Amino acid sequence: MDRIVELHEVRHVHRVCLRDFGFPEIHAYWCEWAHPHITDDRSLTHLVEVHARIWNWSKFIAPGATCIDIGAHSGDTVVPMAICAYGGAERKGTILAIEPNPKVAPVLELNLLLNANLAELRAVNKAVTEQPMAEVEIADHANWDCNGGIIDGSFSNALQDRLQGLARSTIKVPGAPLADICREFLSPEELARLSFIKTDCEGYDKQILRSSFELIDRYKPTLFVEWFNYFSPEDTSDLFEVIEQIGYAAYHPMTGAPQRPDEKIDDLVLLPRQVDARDRFRLDP
Repeated sequence: MDRIVELHEVRHVHRVCLRDFGFPEIHAYWCEWAHPHITDDRSLTHLVEVHARIWNWSKFIAPGATCIDIGAHSGDTVVPMAICAYGGAERKGTILAIEPNPKVAPVLELNLLLNANLAELRAVNKAVTEQPMAEVEIADHANWDCNGGIIDGSFSNALQDRLQGLARSTIKVPGAPLADICREFLSPEELARLSFIKTDCEGYDKQILRSSFELIDRYKPTLFVEWFNYFSPEDTSDLFEVIEQIGYAAYHPMTGAPQRPDEKIDDLVLLPRQVDARDRFRLDP
């Protein structure tokens, strides 16, 4: 049966030309979710500038690369990924858009359809979990299911209490380990090109890193990881411990400077310890 997406779910449709990426005849599109909690009016031009240029994704994602977006939401990060991975009609990338929230899924699907000329784009309507799960509970952050995450037992008591205090509703979705999702949705050839993984999972990111060690160690992708704003010092310490355990080091996404636990920012770039960050960020020696 055909999948129908009602346009009332979309506030604006944005378009940007890929001229600055060497393709003046190609355009990308992003439909903005018409959710009452989302009040800003970001343009696709702004999203591309922030992700590809300011956060340096264009330096981490080569044309033809495979990328994974864990917490893809409406596609506001998927589209910049696809643009960075586009090398022409014969050299397109593959983007796996993992988003468990069924309420945003129709808008994500529409954004994937509109940009099918840029990359192989696949939606995965599951949560990434440590073990296969028929159901896992995702709690919102008092925002009408616009955003939320798993409240995990590995979180500090302070963080669990805070998130449970925010929650107004919950959604139950299936869960699967990242390696299982990759085997299901990516061919061996696509998986061999895995070079970039982004996670934005409201604190559960550290458990995804911890449980995905074998996959990460094998392909050694650049990781772009949320440093959750609600983390206590205990949770931050655990995040940096996980980064150490998987053999990576943390860097500032804009400057490439090494990042310390006591210098809080919103997101981290993680690179294998044996990689020269100056080379990956293309910084002057």
